[in-house]
Amino acid sequence: MGTTELIAKAQTYFPKLQIKYKDQSTFMKIIGKLMFFNPTFMTHFVTTIGDTVYLPNEDYLKNNTEAFCDVFIHECTHMYDEKRLGFPYNVLYAFPQMLFLPMFLLLFVLSWKLVVPLALLMLAPLPAPFRAYFEKRAYFVQMYAGYKLYNVDPAESGLRYTTWFKDGSYYFMWPIEQDTAWQQEALNIKAGKPSCASEPALLQQVNDLIDAAKQ
Repeated sequence: MGTTELIAKAQTYFPKLQIKYKDQSTFMKIIGKLMFFNPTFMTHFVTTIGDTVYLPNEDYLKNNTEAFCDVFIHECTHMYDEKRLGFPYNVLYAFPQMLFLPMFLLLFVLSWKLVVPLALLMLAPLPAPFRAYFEKRAYFVQMYAGYKLYNVDPAESGLRYTTWFKDGSYYFMWPIEQDTAWQQEALNIKAGKPSCASEPALLQQVNDLIDAAKQ
């Protein structure tokens, strides 16, 4: 698989794109400590913040060439959404947990006995509908990319991905049953009608990246 060509093509869409490594990043090491609910965050998950894609380590790309391509296309979908929506994307993605600190502004009008419990509630693993929405978009794209690149059955990959919405991988962001949507997307992909086809710009980006990865 053409990982070099894939990254180069992605940089035509996102000129500031950088690849960094979690085990070499103090920032990521701090985030990793905070992500105690996902013990594999530093070693198995690829994370995108802004235009920087953090891989677990330098050997990840060498040892996971095939797995990297569809994961990277997933991450490019996040960058597409952030580019499309701007700062609100980051706010929506982090909601509702991001309300933890702003809640303390209520101390000016309410008792700390009420504000502190409310703030702590925001740190609880509450359902995160916007994060679930953005992740589902990206995982649907990943299902499509895996099918086009490796002929992976999207029904099988979708079944694996949906479990991460319910466990600690994304802080239990959407434990509500949604298997039917993933099964339908698998059928759509096999029929040549992935959900990203409803957005020509996104579909063009995804197909360009897939073509680059095949080189």
